[in-house]
Amino acid sequence: MSSISLSIQPQVRIMGLVGAGHMMSHFYSNTLPPLLPFLNADLAIGYTMLGAMLSLRGMLSAGLQVPAGILVDRYGAKTLLTIGLAMCAVGTIMTAAATDIWMLLIAGIVLGVGNSVFHPADYTILGGTMSESYMGRAFSLHAFSGHVGSAIAPIVLIGIAAASNWRMALVVAGVAGLVILLGLLTQWRYIAEDAAAAAGPKKKKKAVAAEDPDAPQTTMQVLRHILASPAILFLFLYYAMNQLAGGGLKTFSVAGLHETHDTPALIANAAFTTFLACNAAGVLVGGWLADITKRAELMAAVGLGMSAIVMAIIGVWDLPGFLLIAIFAFAGLTNGIIGPARDLLVRRASPKGSMGKVFGFVFSGQSIGMALAPLLFGFMIDAGVPAWIFYGSAIFTVLCMIVVLMSAKYSR
Repeated sequence: MSSISLSIQPQVRIMGLVGAGHMMSHFYSNTLPPLLPFLNADLAIGYTMLGAMLSLRGMLSAGLQVPAGILVDRYGAKTLLTIGLAMCAVGTIMTAAATDIWMLLIAGIVLGVGNSVFHPADYTILGGTMSESYMGRAFSLHAFSGHVGSAIAPIVLIGIAAASNWRMALVVAGVAGLVILLGLLTQWRYIAEDAAAAAGPKKKKKAVAAEDPDAPQTTMQVLRHILASPAILFLFLYYAMNQLAGGGLKTFSVAGLHETHDTPALIANAAFTTFLACNAAGVLVGGWLADITKRAELMAAVGLGMSAIVMAIIGVWDLPGFLLIAIFAFAGLTNGIIGPARDLLVRRASPKGSMGKVFGFVFSGQSIGMALAPLLFGFMIDAGVPAWIFYGSAIFTVLCMIVVLMSAKYSR
């Protein structure tokens, strides 16, 4: 897949703009959870209904990633990213104006649909614009920006809500997205998309009709290729199992430490916070490493293997506080490092002109894992086997190591 060679300054600008959009997508995904007590008190809506609204938004965002990828490859990532970010900003402002659950549901639908385009569009833009020598770092900065958005959302929103009210907090968040959207629109000339999207559907059809061997595949050809490609199917499984391994840990590690080793809440939360911080830092390190290694799959496999060992150790031994925090830091770092290598493997497995569809497909696997993890790992605590939160995470991580190597084998 070809990339347009640009000087470093425009590439940094593009990484910053796409990263800003991705930061806002994660920011918008985390706007309502910290404000739920305000909505419950002000609108007299129960937490069950508020949770259902959040679930609907999440299911829409997950389920529409493959269709969003098809639209990205057909009409262009720039167009879809513009629409998606605009919908998220407008949906957030609509939420601020809500007076009942139905208005919240409508706003949630707008947000869910808008949020579905970011992964297919962002990766298509980065894959078509960045030089190969910066691709790993581009993917790492993209992932890191998402971590930043998730981290700052509660702080910003609660701060504004405390100073004013929850409606003003959401209005400010919506306007911030529109400002970033304007920044993107002024910089489109620096962004080159993947070849198929840039050519447009008419040119692609002509190339296919002329039996051009280098022509991008049609949508149906790509979908058949995805479903018949062991490399892509293994990556789908990787994303799902990686989320099972990490999602359960992120949700229940504090409870698991308490139930397994009677770890004090302060130490357990400190270990978990350290894990999240080192995970974000590891993403940046992983981007640099991915750019200097030719074997991204080996880098990912080594990181996964070390992470699995660490998870098993946490389940077996009741570690002193400082050692527990240190080992959680190591686990977070290794988990973060493998992210850019994983994304490079997806890019390499994508047919020409079809990055949007492939990224949409594999990220739907991540969404499935995200939905299943709380149910599975919550059951482990209720069943009286809390240590299996860590053993289970280790097992899923080993499976991730196997499937990432298998994917790379079939890609070659």
